[in-house]
Amino acid sequence: MRPLFVGLDTGLTTTRAVVYDDTGTTLGAATARTPRGSFTSEHVERDPRQHWKVAAATVARALEQAHDHPDHTGGRIAGVGVAGHGDGLYFLGADLAPLAPAVLSPDTRAAGLLREWHRRGVLDDAVTHGGSVPFAGSAAPLVAWFAAHDPELLARTRWLVTAKDWLRSCLTGVVATDPTDASASFTDLLTRSYSDRLADTYGVREAARLFPPVVESTAVMGEVTDSAARETGLPPGTPVATGLHDVAACYLGTAGSALHHVVVVAGTFGVNITLTDRPVRSTSVTCRPAFEPNRWTVRRSSMGSGANIDWAVDTLTSQPTGPVHGDRSGGPAVGSAIEHALEEEPTPDAPLYLPYLFGGPVGRPQSAALLGLRAWHTPTDILRAVVHGVTFNHRADVEQLRSAVPTGPVHLTGGATRSRRWTQLFADVLGAGVSVPPGESGALGAAMCAAVGTGHFPDLQAAAAAMCRPGRFVPPRPGAHERIEEAYQVYLHHNQSPPAAVTTAEPSPDRGIPC
Repeated sequence: MRPLFVGLDTGLTTTRAVVYDDTGTTLGAATARTPRGSFTSEHVERDPRQHWKVAAATVARALEQAHDHPDHTGGRIAGVGVAGHGDGLYFLGADLAPLAPAVLSPDTRAAGLLREWHRRGVLDDAVTHGGSVPFAGSAAPLVAWFAAHDPELLARTRWLVTAKDWLRSCLTGVVATDPTDASASFTDLLTRSYSDRLADTYGVREAARLFPPVVESTAVMGEVTDSAARETGLPPGTPVATGLHDVAACYLGTAGSALHHVVVVAGTFGVNITLTDRPVRSTSVTCRPAFEPNRWTVRRSSMGSGANIDWAVDTLTSQPTGPVHGDRSGGPAVGSAIEHALEEEPTPDAPLYLPYLFGGPVGRPQSAALLGLRAWHTPTDILRAVVHGVTFNHRADVEQLRSAVPTGPVHLTGGATRSRRWTQLFADVLGAGVSVPPGESGALGAAMCAAVGTGHFPDLQAAAAAMCRPGRFVPPRPGAHERIEEAYQVYLHHNQSPPAAVTTAEPSPDRGIPC
């Protein structure tokens, strides 16, 4: 029977499940809103049990759709792969039951602690050995915060995991993680394993017992249990691959294992990522082990992306009859609002938006702002400014990538691709054509891990050759980049990060990266 693979991709906003055959053809797909619980000025949390229920139901709907596909005949579910948004914390007991609400990456309760680390120089060691500077919603500051404010919870906790590892534990009853998620705070950039030195750097050595085992993204870590089979419709005993961070999955499902492509993920969390064969030490970019040995992802990430548009649409169209009432990031109504806002070019007196509702990276503003707002500006003008500001933020991050490592073709994924005009704006602002992959690249990357883990392909390069498909190419409009450039330079004037030195080093298992 022909093997079929399920990719489950859970983001901050949307959870997707897709059924693929071994050529990358989509046979069934379903999406659902990823649940979010409390959302205060500092705390952003989620009910883990509700998260699993939504994910399981989404898989079940994708399987139902695949069953009705004409190409499904003779197919069998051969494996499952899981991708998920990174950082944050899920607190699990020894029985794998959640002990508290999950903390999500936009959470800022540890921001004060992070500023103190920055003042004391703690973060220098983090870059040298871990490859990245943690942010408030990443594991290191969150673990330290809970150690200080809720040590009882940590004492009851057996495992600290991320979103995809929580869902995979629900599928299999097995706890593990992979290098792309483990490297968020506590793994060595070169060895891809946990570093006692980094745990000591953050003052959380006692929490090291809570970290799950690290295995490769393609490794099979358990099989679908009987109870999970009843909830998802997956056959019991189906192998489940470890999977990977959703950003790495988007790269894999878009560019495969090719080096130096740039994948712009314009979702709730904005990420701009490339793949290299050398680790990079820099305070201006984040470097993490990738989905294959001797490969690293280099990225710039921030909340300065789709979450700002969610806020703008909800705030500016609060009436129940509004065009986007009840819908959020990437949905059809939001897409129509963006299309309407981008029907016209900004006027010379258009407001400028800095997209930092959830704070900004070190060296950038720490709150959002509308500059140049006047009495005659309309809600459409404001929404247009927000879309432009988010797109400018991505360009600034892509330029940081290009200053750190060689880069090549640009691909665009995420909710932005659901808007024709916003996709065009990306090409115009970047001054380069963008390729838009078909389908859900994150779910495809997860499914590819399952295809390799179950032995259908020898490696991810072979899986990519068979399952990744070329996207549609969107070139910049003639003269558009030049027209936008002045506004972008004004944006940079208000929003310029300080430059950072960049060094690279050959991989070595017994030494760090030299300065």
